Amino acid sequence: MERGPIEARERKVRTEAEGIERWLGTGYSSAEKPFLAGVESAREAQEKLGGKQPSFVICFIAGQYDYKSVLSGVAQVMPAPLIGAEAPGGIFNEDIVAGKGVLVAAFSFTENRFALGIGGGFVSGTDKALASALGAISEAEARARQDGYDHAGLYIIAPNSYPLVGEALFSELSRLSENFEVISAGILGRVNEPSFVTVFWEGDTYSDHLVALAVFSKTPLVMGAGHGFHPICPLRVTLAKGNLIKELDDQPVDWALREILGKRGVKVEELSNPAYAEEVLPRYQLAVAHPDFPGKFRAFLPLSLEKGGLRTNAIVEEGSTVWFMEASEEEMLESVDRGAKEAMIRARGARVIGAMVYESVIRIHLLAENYEREKDLLRKHLGAPFFGVGTVEEVSIAEGVYPAAHSGSVTISLITKEKG
Repeated sequence: MERGPIEARERKVRTEAEGIERWLGTGYSSAEKPFLAGVESAREAQEKLGGKQPSFVICFIAGQYDYKSVLSGVAQVMPAPLIGAEAPGGIFNEDIVAGKGVLVAAFSFTENRFALGIGGGFVSGTDKALASALGAISEAEARARQDGYDHAGLYIIAPNSYPLVGEALFSELSRLSENFEVISAGILGRVNEPSFVTVFWEGDTYSDHLVALAVFSKTPLVMGAGHGFHPICPLRVTLAKGNLIKELDDQPVDWALREILGKRGVKVEELSNPAYAEEVLPRYQLAVAHPDFPGKFRAFLPLSLEKGGLRTNAIVEEGSTVWFMEASEEEMLESVDRGAKEAMIRARGARVIGAMVYESVIRIHLLAENYEREKDLLRKHLGAPFFGVGTVEEVSIAEGVYPAAHSGSVTISLITKEKG
């Protein structure tokens, strides 16, 4: 389900009115020379910070660049701690969405605290990689709690480097829900193509690693989330093995799909052809409703129709009811509108200084030119800069969100501070 390249939308850099103070600055460059791209994106972020010194920097790089040269350019402008990753799914901020270029987000913390971590050996031991990344973070958390920073958020960048990585990462992260009120992980790579993704730590590059950011605050750290796929019909999983659904409603999967998708012009008999499946399946999802929160779904992807069943990117239990879902552009935009509003309500009046967004590459692809409308909604509700990256899965654990590994979702994580 590899999507085509995302072209950078019309560039409309927005500058804040004079006198408005900012604690997050974002910058973008599409320069071909890597060092120059790093310098340009960092300079723009620095200008938006209004002269503040960055506490730390996050950098995402999309396209063919020499990563170390880019990072060297960023460091020349902003000699601050840096994490980030290559971004095959594209990058965006309040100004642009692009499939190629360099995105820099620089935070300047005067009231909040932060800690960074990196862990290797992700494929052979997700638990060990996460524990390694959280080593220094745990010490910083203890000190922050002692000093009255009662709110904590954990933000992970991880590679889509093995099948069902979202399931495994959620299992490990869910153990930390008592320590962090928001846990958000963006899994980067290509849909249905497990591979290593390069991550950045200071000026160096690593594969088979994850990186982590923890933020500690005296005000709530919150998340809003949404999907935007319209439910068509419920189906009972009557036979399944792991992530292979064999029967739906006591029928072979291909029979059930023929009934549903045939009416929508899909040639179900050709879904075994990978090229055709990549074209068609991203418009559909399977979802499980949350038992306690009406309207909250855990959505996952149908990856391929194989001999004997439908392969998905989630473990599916026999006896569960799944909803077959179809993409709806208007509902995608409504889900962002609703998710941003809900996040602002949960912030309980704290000042939002910025937002980090993980958004499914499928949503970005399907919204296409209408992505500008989504950015307008985020700007309207947040009143603060934001930045994000295209993901293949999004692990979300927070108040009001179905705690799980999702596909096709958008998560909006707000960083806040006290007003004043």
